[in-house]
Amino acid sequence: MRRYNKFAGIMKAFIIPLMILLMMPHVSKAEYETMGYLDYLDSYYANGSLSDLEAAKNSIKSELDSSLALKIQSYYYNAEIEYLLAYEKLRNKPLSEENVQDLKNLLVELYHRYLESYYHFLKQDIENTNLEGNTAYLFKDIFLAAPILPSANSISPLVKNLLRRASRENLYNPENSFVASVSDLFVYEEPNLFGMSNLIKAVWAYDRYMQSEEISAEKDSLRQLVNYHSAIAIDTLSSNFGKSISCFLLATTNSNRKNDAAWTYFQKCLELSKDDSKFPQTGFYARNYNKQIYLATTVAFLPAYCEYLYDNGRFAEILDATEYMVDLDMLDKGMLENVSKEAIFWGEKSLRALQDEGRFNDSDDMYRRLHAFYKFVQPKGTYSDQPEN
Repeated sequence: MRRYNKFAGIMKAFIIPLMILLMMPHVSKAEYETMGYLDYLDSYYANGSLSDLEAAKNSIKSELDSSLALKIQSYYYNAEIEYLLAYEKLRNKPLSEENVQDLKNLLVELYHRYLESYYHFLKQDIENTNLEGNTAYLFKDIFLAAPILPSANSISPLVKNLLRRASRENLYNPENSFVASVSDLFVYEEPNLFGMSNLIKAVWAYDRYMQSEEISAEKDSLRQLVNYHSAIAIDTLSSNFGKSISCFLLATTNSNRKNDAAWTYFQKCLELSKDDSKFPQTGFYARNYNKQIYLATTVAFLPAYCEYLYDNGRFAEILDATEYMVDLDMLDKGMLENVSKEAIFWGEKSLRALQDEGRFNDSDDMYRRLHAFYKFVQPKGTYSDQPEN
């Protein structure tokens, strides 16, 4: 009896852990299977993780031999996953001609898969192939890779055809979607896909930059990314509209870090947008990048810039900057008064500093220039306290 109890105890000690081990893979597999290839793709676009792409590639295999509708959709996304993997490879080795050719070949394949689902949609409901989603993904794929393709402009006819089809079949929201924003730019830049893609990449990075923590390595990295792609965009874009956006991004990301560079870019931005009659009036870029936003942001930057000039003894440049803003003849009454208050506050401080240094000729010249600003403020007079911004 004792032997039996001893044997039973041994079996119990062995079987229970074994049962636990057998159950664990089952739980893990169930959790793993809750995510499909589209979930992994969404995660990749959000985080840029290569492991998400690999997981999507493994997950999609089970659907390649399923129903016709699912097959067409999964074949499209399978091509997209291969394309993104090639993009990641090229991004790590930008000088590899083999990788460039690989990416172009896969882009053509991706486009053919898209057309296949497009023509399938003409016969069946849009839900069967998710053509609207495929359209957005395809545009994102193209503009993700175009900044690192030496001959990105050769893809421009493909983008034009995609836009035509997407517009004809109402495959995107014309007021608020990524495809609509591409369409807004394409009107001005066709066939300059390389310049467009760098601007779009800069805007993407800027959006994340604005949402990141104020003091963080991520913010510094995103600032560098915005500056890199915006600088290329300025050199390669042909329209004042696109260039003004690039200058604005460079101005705001350099504010309070490289103030002279920021001021230069603010000036360029305002000059480029002075005649905005041909700029788009609706859509993403029209709402977020327009003359009024440029002016308001520049006026908001002016106090910090004036203080920076004062601290560095560059007194005359304070009036150079404020006179420039007034001479633009673009400010509304409130902006004009704020600019004038800054000129008076920092100008009067500069006058005292010049007199203390015995530079009376310079102080006389500054006084004459400063006098022109008093008429723009109410009540008239001097200011002893920091002006409201």
